[in-house]
Amino acid sequence: MDRAEPNAVRASDTQVRGTWANRCRMRVRLLTVAVIAALSCGKGNVKRFEFYAEPLAEKDYAAMGARPGWQAKSLEVEPGVTLRGLVHTPTSDTAPWVVFFAGNSGALLAEAQPFLEALRGDRDFGVAAYAYRGFDGSTGTPSAEAFVSDGVKVVEQLRGKKVHLVSFSLGTAIASAVGSKVRDVASVSLLAPMTEIDVGEKGLLGRFKTPQRFETLRYLPDLNGPVLVVHGENDSAFPVAMGREVAKGLGARGKLVELPGVAHLETLKDTRTLEAVRALIQQ
Repeated sequence: MDRAEPNAVRASDTQVRGTWANRCRMRVRLLTVAVIAALSCGKGNVKRFEFYAEPLAEKDYAAMGARPGWQAKSLEVEPGVTLRGLVHTPTSDTAPWVVFFAGNSGALLAEAQPFLEALRGDRDFGVAAYAYRGFDGSTGTPSAEAFVSDGVKVVEQLRGKKVHLVSFSLGTAIASAVGSKVRDVASVSLLAPMTEIDVGEKGLLGRFKTPQRFETLRYLPDLNGPVLVVHGENDSAFPVAMGREVAKGLGARGKLVELPGVAHLETLKDTRTLEAVRALIQQ
């Protein structure tokens, strides 16, 4: 993220330095992915990424949870596996809730929090984001299956509330799967979605060890309610053609918003993205 959102909270100096370092690494990785994609174009290869998990110091996590209105809230999803989360509770019991599924980022919670702050603004939304297994100090081993099962448990905490799933990049595959299993979610927003990708850990000579398949299209028929798709036309990580294919798979239930001149990471902070998601939540 290149600019601070108007409603984003200010991080500590340590967190800022760490976040900038992570962003630089992310841009290098995205550039590498774009080059690989260009070289393999036309060969039918599914794009492959590494899991970009990075540690998060306890003091930095505590600092994020101490921001006004926020709390650091952990969730044990199975014995010995606990996810770190950030939650902002609304004042009204009938207020809508947003559960955010982030992208594949080494600064997952540090990027999720300002996005959710900007999204809610002065609205009485409840918002929550949890770091995936292996990310930001959450325990456990990253896997596509575990991310989905954990996501279901996160949403089920809010049974009886009006819950909207908002997701970005890798998180769109997770949110699609969660939305297909938790049938009473109010809406799903897919920001810079993919059709399918492989994500895993690199071994010797840059080869992937048992990559995990993340996919979106297979879950679309089982999504209830309206679905928003937002995609930047200059997205080199997940080309806009992927967003168009996802929107096509949704039929009349889907709405596609294309952002001219907008790249992958920029989609998350674009004011048109925020406006489209808010409109869906408030309709």
